[in-house]
Amino acid sequence: MRRSAIILLLLALAIGTTGCEQENGAATPTAHPTPTASPTTTASTSQLQVASITKIMDEGKSLDWSPDHNLIISSKPMPDEEGYLYYDVIVFNPDGSDEKCLTCDKPGLPNRHQGNPAWHPSGDWIVFTAEKATVFREKDPYGKELYSIPGKGMFHDLYVMDSEGTRFFRVYEVSWNPLAKQGLIHPQFSHNGDMVIWAQREGEDPHEDEHKWGVWAIYIADFVVEDGEPRVENVRSCQPGERAQFYETHGFSEDDTKIIYAANQMAGQPPTGMDIYVMDIAGEECGEPVQLTMTFWDWDEHAHYSPDGEKIVWMSSEGFDVQYPEGYDQWSKYLTTELWIMNADGTGKQRLTFYNEPGHDEYTSGRTVVADSAWSPDGSSLVACVTYAEAGNPTNLKYRELHLIALECPP
Repeated sequence: MRRSAIILLLLALAIGTTGCEQENGAATPTAHPTPTASPTTTASTSQLQVASITKIMDEGKSLDWSPDHNLIISSKPMPDEEGYLYYDVIVFNPDGSDEKCLTCDKPGLPNRHQGNPAWHPSGDWIVFTAEKATVFREKDPYGKELYSIPGKGMFHDLYVMDSEGTRFFRVYEVSWNPLAKQGLIHPQFSHNGDMVIWAQREGEDPHEDEHKWGVWAIYIADFVVEDGEPRVENVRSCQPGERAQFYETHGFSEDDTKIIYAANQMAGQPPTGMDIYVMDIAGEECGEPVQLTMTFWDWDEHAHYSPDGEKIVWMSSEGFDVQYPEGYDQWSKYLTTELWIMNADGTGKQRLTFYNEPGHDEYTSGRTVVADSAWSPDGSSLVACVTYAEAGNPTNLKYRELHLIALECPP
């Protein structure tokens, strides 16, 4: 895989996310858009663009970059005493150095799959999900668990730990009943640190036979630390849109009055047809969702505001016409995505990476899925999860890496 050379002062770039002159692109989104197969996207020449891409680590799933410590957290498979690979939460420097496992073989944890970490703005706490220690677990013919890895989240509870990985607190739990098949994914703290959100699988969908995605809801709770111990209070939930087949929570607006999330909440939309939404949560009731992407059939996910709140980076399959001949549950064999960037109001959509396109430095020669990402505290770069197949075997995503993506204003 060819990559650009490392920029020596990568993290010292001072471009900021508002340093480029802004132009409006696509039309302003509305609360009730008409579904279309693919919207017209007007690229803005004022958007940030990629300066260089550097591999910093093998493996990695879910990401967050601490503005307080300038440290990145992720999760990766780590072997237990019997050699079985479970995901654990790791922390490391932005160049990939000084990796430390925060959840490996720790008393007070279930020590099964543990991941989806996110920093508290103070840098003192990390929220993450952890699979229950004793639950029934569906496995495929190779013994691999089907739905319990972080990001799928079956039977995962909500945990908080200190930044050193020495104290652990289960602050919210789902049902242990194997028939309930509950779980949760992607918790996120608000910028002021007073709230936490997550997406929760409430159970199976009795009306859906084509896939096992289930019924989901968005959860919002107050985050409280008293006498050195964290907890959540005033837990509430909502299911915006015309259906509640899947939600994934990604973060808060700069003023913490809105959340950004992915969902396939339009009637008839397939589970692989997620779009990006923002929704007001200032009151006790959830507000009306506003749709930022309008790709009824394409996969849009992992949307994150820039540090100044003016830009959003997300992953999308737009432009690849992905088909799922073996059904929606086999999406990993066919999904193809890149990172895109837009203004916070949904205008100015522009493709950011070209891992799947020959002639570009980041081209991998195999089908590539760019998934979760996180902004650096100064907005000058991103770290992204990149998974790609070996050439000639497109259904097997063999390689998983974390890449540091330096950004710059266009010339």
